[in-house]
Amino acid sequence: MQLYYDHIGKRLYWEKPNQLALASPCVTAVTKFAQGRTSYQLEVARKPPRQRTLEPNGNHSLRHASNNHLISYVTQCPLGGPNSISETYRNSLMIMASRLIRSLLISFIVTPAFLFILCLHSVSAELPRLEHPTKADGSLSLLVVGDWGRKGAYNQSQVALQMGRIGEKLSINFVISTGDNFYDDGLRSINDPAFENSFTKVYTAKSLQKPWYNVLGNHDYRGNVMAQLNPVFRNIDSRWLCMRSFVVNSEIAEFFFVDTTPFVDKYFLRPKHHRYDWRGVLPRKGYLSNLLKDLDLALINSAANWKFVVGHHGIRSAGHHGDTKELVKQLLPVLEANEVDLYINGHDHCLQHISSTTSPIQFLTSGGGSKAWKGEFNTSNRDGLRFYYDGQGFMSVQLTPTDASVYFYNIYGRVMHSLNLSKGLHSAA
Repeated sequence: MQLYYDHIGKRLYWEKPNQLALASPCVTAVTKFAQGRTSYQLEVARKPPRQRTLEPNGNHSLRHASNNHLISYVTQCPLGGPNSISETYRNSLMIMASRLIRSLLISFIVTPAFLFILCLHSVSAELPRLEHPTKADGSLSLLVVGDWGRKGAYNQSQVALQMGRIGEKLSINFVISTGDNFYDDGLRSINDPAFENSFTKVYTAKSLQKPWYNVLGNHDYRGNVMAQLNPVFRNIDSRWLCMRSFVVNSEIAEFFFVDTTPFVDKYFLRPKHHRYDWRGVLPRKGYLSNLLKDLDLALINSAANWKFVVGHHGIRSAGHHGDTKELVKQLLPVLEANEVDLYINGHDHCLQHISSTTSPIQFLTSGGGSKAWKGEFNTSNRDGLRFYYDGQGFMSVQLTPTDASVYFYNIYGRVMHSLNLSKGLHSAA
């Protein structure tokens, strides 16, 4: 048996000949231990698990972790400990699990009758990290689109067409999605045809066949969140990379992706007729506390020239939703304290640029991937507003170690606004 760590899906898989198996274990014993700031719980299953298979995709995201051990998932557990084994599947794997598992397995004798599962009861831990190299000249180019998944309708296909053209011109490295990836209610399951109909069959341009780094939006939380986070979608479309919160390091820049939906009170207190999938989020207070600590730590430790934070909800917005007060109170202080350059979001179906009046942060909205809200403009919330467009479109970002250029495009590929940044100088055109 071989043990593999999926760097994208943040799970461990044990390998049988020609297939990878995900396991659903039966827990019968618990051992607790601690290391540094983090406490862990090792749970032992005495019966072989039921299996469902995944064909290996053969890409570099699978890397060898250990030999001759039978093991299933390594995941983060909710604060307070799991009430049932199903709780262990609720959150993404923290990157430090891959390091810890190597030393742990050496201390245990494992046979096919025993299955070990490591659950992280984390006070604070590292956000999952992905590495994405720059171009040969040290530069980086990317596109940003949000609020798009409508099976090509509401000009989604037209936006995709222009993204393909600009992507080819800039020779982009990757695409960022700011969430609300599938309307109206996320994905139902890993077999939901909406994944292909709204993603694979829409963004077909050669230049867009690059990694897509996605965060979840509030509409995604109305569906089966665990389905959308499932790495099985990489077998359908290898571009797809979706986690709750994570970091993409690209040498000259680091992109910090933040799960913003759980911050918003109304989804919990006044959900109306909507049902949200809060698996992996509850208890909410602990989830948000850990997320903010993890983000703060990641930002503090970042040595990148540029620090960009990506979330679905806007911190500042002159659009329909306006400012997100929970993010202004809880997230913004972390960004300001760590000298973040850009906060990029979707949620409002528009394109906009707001300059912070209290810090160098620039707030950029790219939520025009499909249906736009014509005439939705908050006239009372214009402090720092540099640009607002209530139509469909997307953004591009071009980076060097010292300069950043951001462009906003409409569905005809026309540049509507640009922002040029350099270290110590911010200007808009």
